[in-house]
Amino acid sequence: MCTGWELPPVLTVLPEDEGRPEHPCAALLDWAEATADGSTPRGWTPPQQAEVEKWIEPARRSVRAGGHVAQVDLVVDPPRFGLAISALVRIPSELPPARAAWLDELCHDTQQRWRMVRFSVDEAAASVRAEVDLTGAPLDRARPMVELALAVLTCSAEWALPSFSLVTDPSVSSQMLDHKPRRALSRLTEKGES
Repeated sequence: MCTGWELPPVLTVLPEDEGRPEHPCAALLDWAEATADGSTPRGWTPPQQAEVEKWIEPARRSVRAGGHVAQVDLVVDPPRFGLAISALVRIPSELPPARAAWLDELCHDTQQRWRMVRFSVDEAAASVRAEVDLTGAPLDRARPMVELALAVLTCSAEWALPSFSLVTDPSVSSQMLDHKPRRALSRLTEKGES
C-alpha cells in the first residue's frame, strides 16, 4: 500500500479562518485521513455538475497523442467526484496473455510515474482506464484540484497512450511483446500464479 502523499503548492494556500491562520495543509490532510480507507466523508457532496463543467470547457476534455484521441469525462455522480478517461485504449478480445501482462505492467509503471492518476485494465469494458479521484476533497479547493487533475491526467495519458496503443495493436508484431515482462513474471510468482 502506498503511504506517500504529495501536495502541489497551488493547493496549500488556505484562507484564514475567522482571523486565525490555519495550517496550510490542514484541510487536505483531513481529506486524506477521511478517505484513506476508500470511504466518503460523512455529509460530503461534490460540487454541482454545471459548476464543474464551467471550470473545464469541452475543448479541453480530450487527449491527443499522434493519431490517437481519448475523451476526458467529468465524474460528478454523488458521492463520486473526479476526472476519468474510461477508454484510453480499447483492448481487443483476442489479445494474447503476454500482451495482457504488458498492459498490466504499463498500468503499474505509468501509475508509479504519475502518482495522482490511477491506471487500470477495465476487463468489463475491455479498455484501459485512467482516473483522478477527488471524492471528499475540500470544496473550497475543488476548482484548483480539478485544474490540477486535468493537467496531470492529460499529460500522463499523452505520455502513456502510444505505449498502450502499441501493445493493443494486433497488427504490430514484436518478439518482445510475445513474452511476459520479467517484472510482471516476478510479481505473478509472488502471488502464486504462473
